[in-house]
Amino acid sequence: MALPREVIEKIPSEGGIVALRMKVEGRDTDFYFLIRSKEGPNDLREFSLGSASAMATAGTGWDDIQDSNNRYHLEPEFENYLYQVFYGITPSYAWLYRRYPANVDLGSLVATRAIGGNTGYVDGGSSPLRSPSAQTEFWTLKGNHPSFIGYHPYAVPTSITVRVSFYITKFFVDYLRTPTEEQIEKAIVRTMGGVGLFDAPEWLRR
Repeated sequence: MALPREVIEKIPSEGGIVALRMKVEGRDTDFYFLIRSKEGPNDLREFSLGSASAMATAGTGWDDIQDSNNRYHLEPEFENYLYQVFYGITPSYAWLYRRYPANVDLGSLVATRAIGGNTGYVDGGSSPLRSPSAQTEFWTLKGNHPSFIGYHPYAVPTSITVRVSFYITKFFVDYLRTPTEEQIEKAIVRTMGGVGLFDAPEWLRR
């Protein structure tokens, strides 16, 4: 199945500029990258988060999306790569919560949102397994990755297996340490983490 048009339109082309907004010593800072080339689809299909019992707040347990060698699927191996990710969920009624970075909860309105609460999740109805919503977009770079937990919101069946497909475009980039005004104006800006941006990794601060 083809990706929705709204997702395709969010994928930048070669020659594009991406500005990733992070924190440096408490200050919001934009880091600019020139896209040299891109590769896709590099999709991680039907990754199982495990089983979730009916209405149990333990859900599937938090998962950093790793392979059998504990490598993070959603974190680039090298500093000159970026990943742009969208995700879809099955079954359609499963709820998915995200942390990004892996120890910071996202999706709160008042205090920290609760697993099983009615805020802060995406379900498989709004972002189907093979047709992800553009609202699930996030970017990753070396030094940070998200984690996810699946939740079963109904009394029956007694348990479900929550699966997620991650649709990933891999970009080979140049870090623009001193971007021109034209490059700054051209850039698409994406915030890293939630409203409280996460700290830029050390390799970017050097």
